[in-house]
Amino acid sequence: MKHLALAVISKPQFKLMYELLKFVRSCGCNVIEMRWFNPGNEAIGFYLLGGNWNNIAKLEAGIPNIERKYEVTILPRRVELRDAQPDRLLYTIYIMALDRPGILEEVMGFLSGEDVEAVDINGYVFEGRYTKAPISSVSISIAVPSAVLISDFRERFIGFCDDLNLDATLEPDKS
Repeated sequence: MKHLALAVISKPQFKLMYELLKFVRSCGCNVIEMRWFNPGNEAIGFYLLGGNWNNIAKLEAGIPNIERKYEVTILPRRVELRDAQPDRLLYTIYIMALDRPGILEEVMGFLSGEDVEAVDINGYVFEGRYTKAPISSVSISIAVPSAVLISDFRERFIGFCDDLNLDATLEPDKS
Protein backbone atom coordinates (compact mmCIF):
# COMPACT_ATOMS: atom_id res chain seq x y z
CA MET A 1 0.00 0.00 0.00
CA LYS A 2 1.17 3.51 -0.83
CA HIS A 3 0.33 6.63 1.18
CA LEU A 4 -0.44 10.24 0.38
CA ALA A 5 -0.65 13.13 2.83
CA LEU A 6 -2.82 16.13 1.95
CA ALA A 7 -2.84 19.56 3.58
CA VAL A 8 -6.01 21.46 2.65
CA ILE A 9 -6.66 25.18 3.14
CA SER A 10 -10.00 26.70 2.18
CA LYS A 11 -12.81 28.98 3.17
CA PRO A 12 -15.02 27.13 5.66
CA GLN A 13 -17.15 24.83 3.52
CA PHE A 14 -18.66 21.84 5.27
CA LYS A 15 -19.62 20.39 1.90
CA LEU A 16 -15.95 20.40 0.87
CA MET A 17 -15.14 17.72 3.47
CA TYR A 18 -17.89 15.52 2.04
CA GLU A 19 -16.77 16.15 -1.55
CA LEU A 20 -13.14 15.37 -0.70
CA LEU A 21 -14.15 12.12 0.99
CA LYS A 22 -16.26 11.18 -2.04
CA PHE A 23 -13.36 12.03 -4.34
CA VAL A 24 -10.92 9.93 -2.28
CA ARG A 25 -13.28 6.94 -2.39
CA SER A 26 -13.98 7.37 -6.12
CA CYS A 27 -10.22 7.11 -6.76
CA GLY A 28 -10.10 3.83 -4.85
CA CYS A 29 -8.22 5.25 -1.88
CA ASN A 30 -9.01 5.08 1.82
CA VAL A 31 -8.78 7.68 4.59
CA ILE A 32 -6.41 6.44 7.29
CA GLU A 33 -6.50 9.64 9.34
CA MET A 34 -8.24 12.99 8.95
CA ARG A 35 -8.33 16.22 10.95
CA TRP A 36 -10.10 19.52 10.32
CA PHE A 37 -9.74 22.80 12.12
CA ASN A 38 -11.92 25.84 11.47
CA PRO A 39 -10.45 28.86 13.29
CA GLY A 40 -12.51 31.48 11.47
CA ASN A 41 -12.33 32.68 7.89
CA GLU A 42 -10.13 29.74 6.77
CA ALA A 43 -10.43 26.01 7.38
CA ILE A 44 -7.43 23.71 7.54
CA GLY A 45 -7.53 19.97 6.95
CA PHE A 46 -5.01 17.16 7.08
CA TYR A 47 -5.53 13.77 5.47
CA LEU A 48 -3.45 10.61 5.42
CA LEU A 49 -4.67 8.41 2.58
CA GLY A 50 -3.81 4.89 1.50
CA GLY A 51 -4.19 3.01 -1.76
CA ASN A 52 -2.27 1.23 -4.47
CA TRP A 53 0.11 3.28 -6.61
CA ASN A 54 -2.39 3.56 -9.48
CA ASN A 55 -5.17 4.87 -7.23
CA ILE A 56 -2.82 7.36 -5.55
CA ALA A 57 -1.73 8.63 -8.99
CA LYS A 58 -5.39 8.96 -10.03
CA LEU A 59 -6.11 10.99 -6.91
CA GLU A 60 -3.09 13.24 -7.46
CA ALA A 61 -4.18 13.89 -11.05
CA GLY A 62 -7.66 14.96 -9.90
CA ILE A 63 -6.52 17.43 -7.25
CA PRO A 64 -6.33 20.46 -9.63
CA ASN A 65 -10.01 19.95 -10.56
CA ILE A 66 -11.05 19.93 -6.89
CA GLU A 67 -8.94 23.04 -6.24
CA ARG A 68 -10.62 24.95 -9.07
CA LYS A 69 -14.14 23.77 -8.28
CA TYR A 70 -13.99 24.66 -4.58
CA GLU A 71 -11.40 27.46 -4.59
CA VAL A 72 -9.21 25.48 -2.23
CA THR A 73 -5.47 24.88 -1.91
CA ILE A 74 -4.40 21.23 -1.61
CA LEU A 75 -0.78 20.31 -0.98
CA PRO A 76 -0.18 16.60 -1.66
CA ARG A 77 2.91 14.64 -0.70
CA ARG A 78 3.64 10.92 -1.00
CA VAL A 79 4.80 9.57 2.34
CA GLU A 80 6.21 6.36 3.76
CA LEU A 81 4.75 5.21 7.05
CA ARG A 82 7.19 4.49 9.83
CA ASP A 83 8.48 0.98 10.28
CA ALA A 84 7.36 -0.97 13.32
CA GLN A 85 9.25 0.06 16.45
CA PRO A 86 8.81 -2.89 18.82
CA ASP A 87 11.61 -1.57 21.05
CA ARG A 88 9.72 1.64 21.85
CA LEU A 89 6.95 2.40 24.32
CA LEU A 90 4.33 5.03 23.59
CA TYR A 91 3.68 7.68 26.25
CA THR A 92 1.47 10.75 26.21
CA ILE A 93 2.45 14.08 27.73
CA TYR A 94 -0.31 16.46 28.83
CA ILE A 95 0.52 20.07 29.65
CA MET A 96 -1.72 22.88 30.91
CA ALA A 97 -0.53 26.37 31.77
CA LEU A 98 -1.41 30.02 31.57
CA ASP A 99 -0.74 30.88 27.95
CA ARG A 100 2.42 32.74 27.07
CA PRO A 101 4.65 32.80 23.98
CA GLY A 102 7.17 29.98 23.72
CA ILE A 103 5.60 27.18 25.75
CA LEU A 104 5.54 24.66 22.91
CA GLU A 105 8.99 25.74 21.74
CA GLU A 106 10.45 25.22 25.22
CA VAL A 107 8.85 21.79 25.60
CA MET A 108 10.00 20.69 22.14
CA GLY A 109 13.48 22.00 22.96
CA PHE A 110 13.57 19.79 26.05
CA LEU A 111 12.28 16.74 24.18
CA SER A 112 14.74 17.23 21.32
CA GLY A 113 17.56 16.81 23.83
CA GLU A 114 16.16 13.48 25.02
CA ASP A 115 16.20 10.07 23.31
CA VAL A 116 12.48 10.24 22.45
CA GLU A 117 10.53 10.86 19.27
CA ALA A 118 7.38 13.00 19.07
CA VAL A 119 4.80 11.13 16.98
CA ASP A 120 1.69 13.27 17.50
CA ILE A 121 1.35 16.83 18.79
CA ASN A 122 -1.83 18.76 19.52
CA GLY A 123 -1.96 22.17 21.12
CA TYR A 124 -4.46 24.96 21.48
CA VAL A 125 -5.33 27.94 23.63
CA PHE A 126 -8.74 28.35 25.25
CA GLU A 127 -10.39 30.71 27.70
CA GLY A 128 -10.61 29.40 31.27
CA ARG A 129 -14.19 28.61 32.28
CA TYR A 130 -14.40 30.82 35.35
CA THR A 131 -11.25 32.90 35.24
CA LYS A 132 -11.42 33.78 31.52
CA ALA A 133 -7.60 33.51 31.54
CA PRO A 134 -5.96 32.21 28.34
CA ILE A 135 -4.92 28.59 28.95
CA SER A 136 -2.49 26.57 26.80
CA SER A 137 -3.27 22.89 26.44
CA VAL A 138 -0.76 20.58 24.80
CA SER A 139 -0.71 16.83 24.30
CA ILE A 140 2.30 15.10 22.79
CA SER A 141 2.58 11.39 22.07
CA ILE A 142 6.18 10.26 22.29
CA ALA A 143 7.94 7.00 21.44
CA VAL A 144 10.42 6.14 24.18
CA PRO A 145 13.11 3.49 23.60
CA SER A 146 12.70 0.58 26.01
CA ALA A 147 16.31 1.13 27.15
CA VAL A 148 15.35 4.53 28.62
CA LEU A 149 14.57 4.34 32.33
CA ILE A 150 11.10 5.91 32.46
CA SER A 151 11.42 7.03 36.08
CA ASP A 152 14.57 9.03 35.23
CA PHE A 153 12.98 10.56 32.13
CA ARG A 154 9.80 11.41 34.07
CA GLU A 155 11.84 13.06 36.83
CA ARG A 156 13.78 15.21 34.34
CA PHE A 157 10.62 16.13 32.43
CA ILE A 158 8.49 17.00 35.45
CA GLY A 159 11.38 19.00 36.95
CA PHE A 160 11.70 20.91 33.67
CA CYS A 161 7.96 21.65 33.65
CA ASP A 162 7.95 22.66 37.31
CA ASP A 163 10.76 25.15 36.62
CA LEU A 164 8.57 26.75 33.91
CA ASN A 165 5.37 26.57 35.99
CA LEU A 166 3.76 24.11 33.57
CA ASP A 167 1.32 21.56 34.97
CA ALA A 168 2.30 18.32 33.25
CA THR A 169 1.72 14.59 33.34
CA LEU A 170 3.42 11.71 31.54
CA GLU A 171 1.30 8.59 31.09
CA PRO A 172 1.63 5.33 29.18
CA ASP A 173 -0.52 5.38 26.05
CA LYS A 174 -3.59 3.23 26.60
CA SER A 175 -4.76 2.85 23.01
